[in-house]
Amino acid sequence: MQILSKVHFLARSSAFLLVIYLLPFTFVLWFVTTFGVNIPYQDQWELVSLFQRIADGKATFQDFFVQHNEHRILFPKLIISVLAFVSSWNIQWELYLNILLAAIVFLLLYKISFDQTVQHNRSFHLANISTCFIVFSVGQWENWLWGFQIAWFFMNVCLAIAILVLSVRLNLALWVRLTVAALACIVATFSSAHGLLVWIAVIPSLIICCKDYRQLRKVGLIWIFLFITACYLYLIDYHKPSGHPSLLSFLEKPFLSLEYFLTLLGSPLVRRSNFSAEVGLAILLNFIFFVIFYFKQAGSRFSKDAAPWISLGCFTILFALMTTVGRSGFGVEQASASRYVTVAILLVIALVQLWRLALTKTKNGVENWLDSPTQSSSGLKLRFASIKPLIGSILTLLVLINSINSIPSATDFRSRLLHGQACLEIADYIVRSPENCLQLIYPDANTVSDRAKVLNQIGFRHFPKKPIEFLTSPDQVHGYIDSPPTSQTPAVVKRSCINCEAVAVNGWAILPKQVQPARLVLLSHRKNPEHDPDAFFANVYVRLPSPDIAKARRTNRYARSRWEVSFSPELLPPGELVLTAWAYEPNDKQFIKLNGEPKLKVE
Repeated sequence: MQILSKVHFLARSSAFLLVIYLLPFTFVLWFVTTFGVNIPYQDQWELVSLFQRIADGKATFQDFFVQHNEHRILFPKLIISVLAFVSSWNIQWELYLNILLAAIVFLLLYKISFDQTVQHNRSFHLANISTCFIVFSVGQWENWLWGFQIAWFFMNVCLAIAILVLSVRLNLALWVRLTVAALACIVATFSSAHGLLVWIAVIPSLIICCKDYRQLRKVGLIWIFLFITACYLYLIDYHKPSGHPSLLSFLEKPFLSLEYFLTLLGSPLVRRSNFSAEVGLAILLNFIFFVIFYFKQAGSRFSKDAAPWISLGCFTILFALMTTVGRSGFGVEQASASRYVTVAILLVIALVQLWRLALTKTKNGVENWLDSPTQSSSGLKLRFASIKPLIGSILTLLVLINSINSIPSATDFRSRLLHGQACLEIADYIVRSPENCLQLIYPDANTVSDRAKVLNQIGFRHFPKKPIEFLTSPDQVHGYIDSPPTSQTPAVVKRSCINCEAVAVNGWAILPKQVQPARLVLLSHRKNPEHDPDAFFANVYVRLPSPDIAKARRTNRYARSRWEVSFSPELLPPGELVLTAWAYEPNDKQFIKLNGEPKLKVE
């Protein structure tokens, strides 16, 4: 009976642990599903010409190998291209692949930790649950929501594979382990610029896979040769991207560069705070402490178990140094960019696992440095033992707080993409607008318009084939222009003065059929009331609070139905004209006129 009760207890414990481990994964899955938008963004538009060449059967190796900024993204291009042609370039597929890659990283790190531990007790699970929460941190929201960022997660997978095959005791010949690790490093090299750093970061793991110094020297020479070869291939036809700071700019302001470096290291725990650099310094000092102890205990069980985590942390340190050299000229604020968090979290994970090793017995039951008999004070042991759960809990809590604080940024990013998505459908009507909302998804609106046509040709996007209908007399009210008010007397707008005041227009817009706010409102002007516009001069995304509309319509789905836009009076022609606002209805492909037609007299 006691045995049966114990079995039930273990089953319940295992189920509980599984639920805990799945929580961060499930949350990120919800996050990506909720905030992800199926629209190409920024660098993704650079892939359109590649897709066209693939569709035409003209793609070559050079199309994949060609430099992108400082990077060679050969393998990410291959992955994205396959996904694009399988899914008609549904960006959501890329976002879900990022989650899968992150899950692979966690499983590989879990395997390393599992191999180092006999008793998979509370300390083991606490460290790995913390690792799980850190791996799936929403603090890296930009990479979760931007399909082009596959390279960041793919890089971590390559690093984790190389570390695992070199450090974990596998029943594989040394040359097989080295081959797999080298292949992972090669793939990393041609996935991003900092992939070159993987060759250097895995050296601590490379050392422990060799039996003696003679073997290590031979393996080391081969590794150096492969690294130099990879660098040579990477630098073929390499050129420094224009518009980027000088690589020596970090020397001009060394203290600013140091702050940039530390802020990047602290970004997984504290972002956009006066304490980011201080937190980064604490993380760095912790890691230096373990590196020193790693070398002092060379050859010990602790040193061998610590090697993979030293490799993991070294990759973040090297990445932060490279990024500081290349990007510190953009300012310290840039160091807290969420896309860097995907690499910065690896150092935090390394510290969690190093503290786990330091505060528990090794796999073979040999006491470690904190539990050794040389410790004169048993009270000191007790105090160290008491912080086992504290360290992981504090780091996990900081990651969770950082994740929660990232939700508003993710919400704004989603609004930006939704705005751009709505604009893309009507690109031909707004491409001449100085205030072009296509610039939300790419700097050059004309380029977006041209490449959107290519996507339409190869079947990756489907845009309206016939002119969009202008519905001037809808059956239901879709909104109003509240200001300027509709009046027989035109409002006077000064156009030719110096520092003229911007023209402000506001109102509200809804789509009654869908029971939701309109996404996009567009403004037109005309001197002849009988003519529909052929283009718009301004546009605005509908997202401002509207409790009055929600109350009047008796549904909170209209809680953000207001809009407001300001534009230069120089966009208006001189003379008297009528201002009209239109809500875009994407389902029926219609521009629906809003009530209210204020008159303006432009002088």
